[in-house]
Amino acid sequence: MHWLIALLLCCTLWGQVVIVKCGPLQTLSADFKNGEDKKPWDLNEAIYATSKIRSFNGTWISGSSAILSPSGTRLLIRFNVEQIFRHSSVARYDIYDIKTGLSTEIHNGKKLQYCIWHPHNDDHLAYVYNNNVFVHRVATGKEIPLTNDGKNGVIYNGIPDWVYEEEVLSNSNALWWSPDGSKLLVGWFNDTDVETYKYFIYGEANDPEDQYPTEVDLKYPKSGTNNPLVAVRLFDISSLAPSMVLITAPIDVVGKDHILQNVKWTNNEKFVVTWLNRRQNIASIQACSAEGVCSEVKRLSEPAGWISMTNLLCLKSGERCLFSHWIDNWYQVWNLNLQNGDNLWTSDLCRSASASFSKNFTYFMATCAGPNPSYSKIIRTENKTVVAGWELNTDFLEKLSKKLRPTIKYMNVTLADGSQGIARLSLPPNLDEKKKYPLIVFVYGGPNSVRVTNSFTVGFEAYLTTKRQVIYAQIDGRGTGNKGKALLHSINNHLGEFEVADQIYVTKYLQQELPYVDAENTGIWGWSYGGYLTARTLGNDTYGVYKCGVSVAPVTSWLYYDSIYTERYMGLPTPEDNLRKYMETDVFDNVENFRHHDFLLIHGSADDNVHYQNSLMLAKVLQQHQIIFDEMTYTDENHSIGSFLPHLYQTMDRFWSSCLNLEVFEEYEN
Repeated sequence: MHWLIALLLCCTLWGQVVIVKCGPLQTLSADFKNGEDKKPWDLNEAIYATSKIRSFNGTWISGSSAILSPSGTRLLIRFNVEQIFRHSSVARYDIYDIKTGLSTEIHNGKKLQYCIWHPHNDDHLAYVYNNNVFVHRVATGKEIPLTNDGKNGVIYNGIPDWVYEEEVLSNSNALWWSPDGSKLLVGWFNDTDVETYKYFIYGEANDPEDQYPTEVDLKYPKSGTNNPLVAVRLFDISSLAPSMVLITAPIDVVGKDHILQNVKWTNNEKFVVTWLNRRQNIASIQACSAEGVCSEVKRLSEPAGWISMTNLLCLKSGERCLFSHWIDNWYQVWNLNLQNGDNLWTSDLCRSASASFSKNFTYFMATCAGPNPSYSKIIRTENKTVVAGWELNTDFLEKLSKKLRPTIKYMNVTLADGSQGIARLSLPPNLDEKKKYPLIVFVYGGPNSVRVTNSFTVGFEAYLTTKRQVIYAQIDGRGTGNKGKALLHSINNHLGEFEVADQIYVTKYLQQELPYVDAENTGIWGWSYGGYLTARTLGNDTYGVYKCGVSVAPVTSWLYYDSIYTERYMGLPTPEDNLRKYMETDVFDNVENFRHHDFLLIHGSADDNVHYQNSLMLAKVLQQHQIIFDEMTYTDENHSIGSFLPHLYQTMDRFWSSCLNLEVFEEYEN
């Protein structure tokens, strides 16, 4: 029987470790019809509701066991976690012996940046401390340093720097064991020549320790500036004195200024490294031997756009790797032959699913994300038999059955250029088509993003639709995903142009075609890229389609955002490349139009991702033009503003009340 590790519950004395296993499948049904006895969502309740929906977060450790160490006798316990950025954290790690109940500190109990078991040996761990990689031997406590050039904030071994964590690896680590554990690949990132962005942490009010704010220095490459140097180090740890081979990019293909896209072992004798040029429209997939000799097996090119490919999933034979990439105009699965670079995929079928396979592929976890609350099932691969229900969200379904829910309506819209957009409308329960309802458009719109889906959501829209009687809309136009390469790449070198035109066009279409939409009371809001599009939309809304808008943590100029993300879509901000479009697509260009819209600007002062600089510069330009607007700064908060979400949404709710003539709620629930 296959089991999964779902949760490790360890008391402070570690007298007991509980491994939660999946139980037998249950068949559930829920009545989601709106009824008179159902209640609307309160604001705070709606904001945090989604976090109460449990989903699959187990890890397949092997095909037949659900234990953390290779032999099943020890557990690696991670605790006292301190979050750093989106994915990265530091934490203490202890080894817990299941049989004896004894625990052992790793690296004298100091906080580590990452720690992982050897694939087969309970006696070996690899970890990162102070940006250097160590191999730890449990029995003797001996720690073998593999690197020694790590420098906090500058040179990284085994963990990515800020921009690689955020924009490339989407991960907290850059360590890759070979399947047999004899080799270890270590990502190396050198930020010596990367420019520093500085911001302040102000601390607690009236605390003598915070009389002066603390300055934070962050190596952050903005568009057109120096990127990190990057390489991969290959260590042979089968001996007491591990040897190292340096793996570098094929400069003749991707240039001196390049990007490490991903790393993957295929078997004990071979691994694959994918490199991109700085513009990210050329990729070189390199197959490397265990001795570090590499050769190109496939080159990809997108001269009219950018490379979009997932991380590789490689077969143990070392002959083939699977990944998603374009085939003609559509994103499909490639079956790459590592010997000759051919794509062996011949079927035209292309399906989208969420699944996690056991290591020998005999079972997989299938997850359904909507339109009702998510559920997961363990399925036997051979005959597709459902073995067990993992997380069916019984408690949440019970609560949901007592709540009002919006009615969901989808609309296909032919855009001004003839391409197809799609809108998702969340309508108030029991909508009366003879009445007029305010409309709020929630926008993200970043490249390849998809917001119009069948996925289940609660959040702000549940509150606005059920309690505020507002129509809540999301619109996917040009540049969004799942609509083919031509529509996606239409925004290449033009961020903030066609997306804005489509938001305005579709919103106006909804106002004209749906008699119950109040065209006089329509707003728009978004966060991050959506905050940028909100500001750009208000600046370009010359016909008064929107009455007001809210930008949360917006980019206001692509000169202020990181190089790897921005240049993927916009190229370099140089006169020879695309500087003109950088200038034309900032939010300062048509600032006079803000005079005719109510505007709320929100940002966290310690945002490491979209810097507070963006909002400060927009505020400055608005002030220079004598334009009145509202602003809310969240001190010491990062991009998610996670500590003050109730306050943030209450602030927005009051703003919508004023702008869209909604009922004013004097008090909010705690």
